[in-house]
Amino acid sequence: MMNFLKRSTATGAILLGCMAMPSLAQNASASNETYGRAELEKLNATTAEDLIRRIPGGSQILDAGAPSPGGGAQRGFGASGAQILIDGRRVAGKSNDMSAALRRIDAKQVESIELIRDTAGGLDVASQGVVINLVLAKGAQQKGQGTIEANLRFTSKGRAQLDGLISYAGQSGNLEYQAAVERNVRAPATFGQVRYTDRFRDERYFYPNGTLQESRPQSWYRHQDKITYTSNLTWAPDQTSQLRLNGFYETFFPDEIATTPLTRYSTTGAVTLNAVETQIRNSDTRTQLELGADYERKIGAGDLKALVIVARKKQPFLDARERLAGTVLTQLSRSEITQKTDEDIFRISYGFPAFGQRLELGGEAA
Repeated sequence: MMNFLKRSTATGAILLGCMAMPSLAQNASASNETYGRAELEKLNATTAEDLIRRIPGGSQILDAGAPSPGGGAQRGFGASGAQILIDGRRVAGKSNDMSAALRRIDAKQVESIELIRDTAGGLDVASQGVVINLVLAKGAQQKGQGTIEANLRFTSKGRAQLDGLISYAGQSGNLEYQAAVERNVRAPATFGQVRYTDRFRDERYFYPNGTLQESRPQSWYRHQDKITYTSNLTWAPDQTSQLRLNGFYETFFPDEIATTPLTRYSTTGAVTLNAVETQIRNSDTRTQLELGADYERKIGAGDLKALVIVARKKQPFLDARERLAGTVLTQLSRSEITQKTDEDIFRISYGFPAFGQRLELGGEAA
């Protein structure tokens, strides 16, 4: 079965008002908090993700923004926005895992972290609730620096698997750049009902008189192999404009194999069938590609912002069961599904001071 879905919609103009705030870090209040460099150093963190998770409430916000396994039903960004920003702006992408993006930022690059509960001018987001804004140190990437992370993981039966992260970021003139490759072999919590990788169960069926009818001991194993490639470029040719480009490509291969030796008996206890049933559930290789561009320019007393995102996702899935009895192979069931999802987003807005407030006029099409 082959399913293809492509829909288009557009939203009209949006008018948003908020109080002008020259600097969030300088305007901490009872509802807005700022963690400075001195406070962050006490957390003994390695990455920006560690910093956020060690701040009260940070883990809940970070985990709530994780991508869902089937993808969201909402097209575009709408008013939901991102709950975690970097230098007041969202990552120029929609499907990016924010936790993975933050792992690629060294904790020493973070100058401060702002928890914003009030609407604030200058933020590239229209979210409700608490927003976390990471303020990076100026010139932190002048010399360039890299990160290498290696993890040796063991499955439930002691199988060793290696994954990790290689990341490098730097700056050349007005251009800041970052690239990373990450491999993850952990069985995802959202794939199936359980998180373990191995399972054994013994099913037995009986006749009404209590004699054994069928024995089905089953060995089940799950693994995944996910590789993510990311790149980010930020170019600021002058003081009035900035262009950010984001690239995201991911391959994901989850695999489940269940092997069940089957022995069937007659009512007298004689063996009537010896066979092995095998069930394979996998998605071949899921691929996800996302390209984003975010442009900002000061025009007059205001700021013009434009965001373009192109996303493509392909999710094949196979569920097949077969039985081998002697030399006879029987296909019991087979289901193949391929789902393709495309999404294009264009968002533009202009924010300017008016009547003692900051007004933003814009629209989004997805």
